[in-house]
Amino acid sequence: MKKALIFAAGLLIALTACKKNEKCSTAPVYTPNENDTTTVAFFPIAYVNTDTLLAKYEFAKQKNDELQRKQENSRLTLTQKGQKLQKDYEDVMKKLQNGIYATRERAEQEQNRILKQQQELEALEAKLTQELLEENDKINHQLRDSLNAALKVFNADGRYKMIFSNTVADPTILQADPSTDITNEVLELLNARLK
Repeated sequence: MKKALIFAAGLLIALTACKKNEKCSTAPVYTPNENDTTTVAFFPIAYVNTDTLLAKYEFAKQKNDELQRKQENSRLTLTQKGQKLQKDYEDVMKKLQNGIYATRERAEQEQNRILKQQQELEALEAKLTQELLEENDKINHQLRDSLNAALKVFNADGRYKMIFSNTVADPTILQADPSTDITNEVLELLNARLK
C-alpha cells in the first residue's frame, strides 16, 4: 500500500513539475475531445520485468546456480554431521542403559561430549546460514549494479523519464501497455555486456 501511495505521489509531483517546466511542453498532449479544454501532459515511461531478467540473464543464472550449489553443500554438511551426532547419541544412550560406563562421572563426560557436539552443529548451521545470506545480498547488489549500469546505457538518450520494475511477487505496476515493456531490450543489452 505504501509503495502505491509513494508511486502515486511521485507521479503527481512529476506531472505537476512537467506542467510548470518549459522543457516538458514538447511532450505529446492528449485532448480527450474537442469540447474539453483540459490537457494532460504525458512523458515516456517504461518498465522492466525483473523476474524475466533473473530467469534469462546469464550472469543471474550463473550466480543463482553457484548459490544453489553452496546451499546444497551446506545442507549436505549439516545432514552428515547431524547423522553422526544422532549415531553418537544413540550409542551413548545404549551404553547408559546397559551400564557400560564404569562411573557416573564417565557417563556425564559422554553426555557433555554429545551436548557439545550438538551446540557445535547449531553454531555451524547458524554460520552457514549467515554466509548464504551474505552471499545472496552480495549477488543481489551485483545484479542491481549491473542492471543500473545497463539502464544508463540503454536510456542514454533520455527517451524514458522513468523506468519501473515489475515482478510477480511484488508488482509495482498493476497495469501497463505491453509496448512500455523494455525487458527484452534490456536483457539483450545485459547479456551482450557479458561477452
